[in-house]
Amino acid sequence: MKDYRISFEEEILCAAIVTDRRLLERKETGEFQEKVSMLLADEELYHEKIAMDNQIVLVRFGQDYKKWVEQLLDRNGRVKKRFGEGLLISVGHNVSKWYDLCYSYEFARFLLEQDFLFGSYDVLSINTIEEQQKNVECPSTEQFLMLIEVGDLDGIRECVEKFGIYCKKSLMKEMDIKIQIMYNLMVIRNSIEKKYGKLTVQVMEAMEEMNRSEKLEILTSQYCRIMQDICCQIGSDDSATVIKRMYYYMEKNYGQDLKVESFARMFNYNSNYLGKIFRKEMGDSFNNILDTIRIVNAKRLLLETDMKVYQISEQVGYGNIDYFYLKFKKYVGISPKEFKKEMMKEQ
Repeated sequence: MKDYRISFEEEILCAAIVTDRRLLERKETGEFQEKVSMLLADEELYHEKIAMDNQIVLVRFGQDYKKWVEQLLDRNGRVKKRFGEGLLISVGHNVSKWYDLCYSYEFARFLLEQDFLFGSYDVLSINTIEEQQKNVECPSTEQFLMLIEVGDLDGIRECVEKFGIYCKKSLMKEMDIKIQIMYNLMVIRNSIEKKYGKLTVQVMEAMEEMNRSEKLEILTSQYCRIMQDICCQIGSDDSATVIKRMYYYMEKNYGQDLKVESFARMFNYNSNYLGKIFRKEMGDSFNNILDTIRIVNAKRLLLETDMKVYQISEQVGYGNIDYFYLKFKKYVGISPKEFKKEMMKEQ
C-alpha cells in the first residue's frame, strides 16, 4: 500500500485492468504502449498504475466505479478514434477496505474472461452484466423450427437476438453455447428434411465455420443466416403450402393479434385472395378457424390451471372478456364457468 501510495483510510477503492485484444489473442503489436500513453495522458484518471503480465492495472480511490467507467469510456473513445481500435478495459467493483482491493481486481479479471460474450464492449464492468438482466427466456428448438416453417425471417432474427441476450445473462461458456447451437441445427435439419426433402443448404459446413467463431456476435450472426437460408429454401408460393404454414403459425401463436392482412404481407399475397384460398383449403374462414383454436386452448387452460377466466381470455387472444364469453358459448354451448363446473363433476 505504501509502495503504490494508496491510502489506508479511503472508503471507496476499485481496480481496473487495461489490455489489448491483440495481446490477448497473442498477436504482436507495437501500439499497446502508445495507446496506454494516450489513455493515461490525463493523470486525474487514476491514482496509481502497475504493470503486470502485458497489462496495466489501475487503482482509483474516492470515486464510485460507475463514474470511473464513464471517464474511461470517454478517454478510450479518443484512443479508438486515433488507432481505429480502442483498448480493452475491465473495471472491478467498489470495495470499502484497502485489504479487499484484491476482490475488485479479481472481478475485473473475471470480466476479461467473458470477452467471447462481450466482445462488442471496450469497457467492461458490473453494468455490462446488469444490462443483460432482462426477463429473457432461451428460445427453444421448436420455436426456431416453427419460425423457419412459417417463413418468418424477422422472427428468426429476433429469436436469435434473444438467444444472445440469454447467453450473456446466464454467462454461458463459449463451448456450451456452441454445443447448444449445433444441437439445435441438427434437430432442425433432420426435422426439415423429413418433411421437405434433402436440403441444399450446407448445414455441416456452416457448423464448422461457426465452431471457429471467436465472438458471440459473429456466432449468432452465422446462426441466424443459416436458419434464414433454410427458411428461404423450403419457402414455396404453392397455395396449399402457404395455408399449411399459416395454420401451423396460428396453432402456436393463437394468443397474438392475428389477422389475414398480416399473413398476406408475410407471404406477399393480396389479403382478400389469401382469405378465399384459406377457406377453400381449410373448409372454413380464417376467423372461425382461429376462434376454434383459441376455444380449444381455453378449455384446456380451464381444466389444467387455476387461472381466472379473465386471465384465460387474455392468454388465448381475447382482450375483451365479454367477447370471450360470447365466443365460448357459441362453440361450447355453455359459459366457461359452467364448462369447468361440469368437467369437475365428471372427474
